Amino acid sequence: MRPHTNPRTGSPRRGRPAARRRIRALLALPALALAIVLPNTARAASVPPVPGNVAAAAASSTTIHESWSASPGATSYVVTNGNTSHTTTATSYTWTGLSLGTYMCTAVAAKNSAGQSAWSGYACVTILPPTPSNIVATGTSETNIHISWNAVPGADSYEISNGTDPPKLVFSTSYDWTVALGTYMCFDVQAIEGGTGSNWSPWACATALLPMPTGVKIVALNPTTFNVSWQPVANATAYTVSNGDTQTFGLTGTSFNWITLPNTYMCFSVSAQFNTLSSGGTAWNCGTTPAANPVFQYVNMGDSLSAGEGTLSYTTGTNTPDNQCHRSDSSYSGQYVTMSGVYSAVDNVACSGAVSSEFSNSDTPDNSMGVPDAGEQAQQFALSSNTTLVTASFGINDIDFADILNTCYGSGLINTVPAIDGCFADKLTNKDYAGNTKTLSQLIDDDEGALQRLFATIKSDSPRAAIIAVTYPQIYPATGDVTSNLYDCSVGPRGGEIITSQNQLTLLRAALNHLDDVIVQAARGAGIGYLDERNAFAGHELCTADPWENTIVVTPNGAGNDSFHPNAAGYRQYATDLKNFLGY
Repeated sequence: MRPHTNPRTGSPRRGRPAARRRIRALLALPALALAIVLPNTARAASVPPVPGNVAAAAASSTTIHESWSASPGATSYVVTNGNTSHTTTATSYTWTGLSLGTYMCTAVAAKNSAGQSAWSGYACVTILPPTPSNIVATGTSETNIHISWNAVPGADSYEISNGTDPPKLVFSTSYDWTVALGTYMCFDVQAIEGGTGSNWSPWACATALLPMPTGVKIVALNPTTFNVSWQPVANATAYTVSNGDTQTFGLTGTSFNWITLPNTYMCFSVSAQFNTLSSGGTAWNCGTTPAANPVFQYVNMGDSLSAGEGTLSYTTGTNTPDNQCHRSDSSYSGQYVTMSGVYSAVDNVACSGAVSSEFSNSDTPDNSMGVPDAGEQAQQFALSSNTTLVTASFGINDIDFADILNTCYGSGLINTVPAIDGCFADKLTNKDYAGNTKTLSQLIDDDEGALQRLFATIKSDSPRAAIIAVTYPQIYPATGDVTSNLYDCSVGPRGGEIITSQNQLTLLRAALNHLDDVIVQAARGAGIGYLDERNAFAGHELCTADPWENTIVVTPNGAGNDSFHPNAAGYRQYATDLKNFLGY
C-alpha cells in the first residue's frame, strides 16, 4: 500500500493516524463510563420497607378508613382485607360498600419496580353507630335522676345503664331513672342502629335531690337574738342553719336561737341532713335585730356549777342550815355581769344539788340530792317573756355523780389508795351503782331526753331569750405519774391522795366527757346555744401548781359540798368565755 503523502510537498504524512486513534479513544470514554455506571444504578434499586402505623377506623355506617405511614422508595401500595386487594398511590384507603356491624381486618404492603414488601400487621375495626355524646345526669327530685344526651344520626334507639341493673331501652334522648332517697348513681349510654350497638359513652353521675326545709322564718326576738324556724322534713335526721359564715350542725328540732349583736342585719339558710347526706340550702331569709335598749333581763339557773358553789363566799340566805343553795356573786354569771357592756345584773336562781326534774317544782325543805333548799321556788318561775338571756347547767346531779366521789373518797379521804382506785373502777364501769340496774354510761345516755325536754321548756318560757346550756369542766388532768408530787394533793390534817391511778383519771374524764357530749346534743335538739367548757381548765386541773377548782374542802362535819367545784379563778374563766361567746 502506498503511504499517504503531503499534497503540497509530496512527502509522506506523519502523525494523523495516531491523532485519529486518540480522538476515537476519547469518543469511546462516555460509553465506557456509561458501561461502568449503569450496572451500579441497577444494583441500588430495592424493595421498599413494610409500611408502619397501620390503623383502621369506621368512617361511617358503610365505610372503613385505613391509613399508614409512607414507606421510603415506595411508588404505590396494596391494601387487602384477606379476600380483596386494592392498589393506591396514597397513604390511605377507604373501603366502601360495607354494612353496619361489619368486622374487618386490613393490611398494607409497599411496592416499587424492585417488587413488593411484606404485608404489615392487620388493623381491625367494627363498623358501629357513633357513640352518644354530651351525657348529662341531674337529680331532679328526691327519687329521680334525669339523664340526657345528644341524638346520634341514624340511631333508632338507645340503651342506658347504671352498671348494675339491666340496661333500659329507650326511644328518645333522655330518661328518668327512679332511685331511692338521696341516691348517688352513674350512667352511660349506647346508640342502637339496626340492632347494632355503639360503644358505651363516658359515665355521667348525679345525686337525687334531697328535700329542703320549707316555711323558714326569721324573727328578731330581742336585740341580741334571732329565732330561725322551719317546717319538719320527712326522714330528716338533723338540720343545719347557716348565716353564710358560720354553720350550726346537728340540730334535731325545727327552730334555733342565733345569738348576735343589737342592730344586726343577718340572713339564714337551712338544710336538712339524712344521715351522711345533706340537702341543698333554702333561699336566704333575712332580718335585723332591734337596737339595744335598757331592758335586759338575765336569768342564771341550774345546779351548783351555775350557783357558784366552791367560791366559799355566798349571798345572804343561801349558806344557812336550812338553805345550802350556795349562790355566789363570784359565780360565772356574777362575774360575767361585771364584764358585760349589756347586762349589769343577774337573777341567779341556781341551787346546789338541783336536778332537771326539779326545774318546774319546789322540792323543799331538801332537794332530791339531800341539799337543804327551804324557801326556794321552782326555777321556772324566774323566766318570762321579758327574759333576754338564760344560762343553765343541768345534768350532773341527774346521774348522781357526787355519790361516786363521796363513796370512793369517803369523809376526808380516810380510805386507802387501793380502796379508792378499786371503788372508782367499780362505780364507773359496773351496774347497780347508787341502786340502779344500769351502768353510769347508760344513765348518761338516758339523760339526753330529759335535758332536751328541759331546754325546750326554758325556750318556751322565755321566747325572746338567748339560751345557753353550759357544760362541766374537766377537773382531773389527762395523764401523769401518780407517784410524783404533781398528784400528791394532801388535804387537811389527815392528808390523802386525790388521784390514785391513771385508770382513775381515764375513767373519770371519759364519764364527764360523755356527759358533756349528751348536754351538747340535747341543746342542739332543743335548738338552743351551748357553751362547751370541758377543756376550759386545761393546765389548771386538780393538783397542778395553779388549780382552778377545790380538792376536798373539810368542814367540822367532814367533807363539804364545796369540794370538787371551781374556785373564783375557775368561774372567772367561765365568765370570760361566756362574754366572748356572746360578743357582749
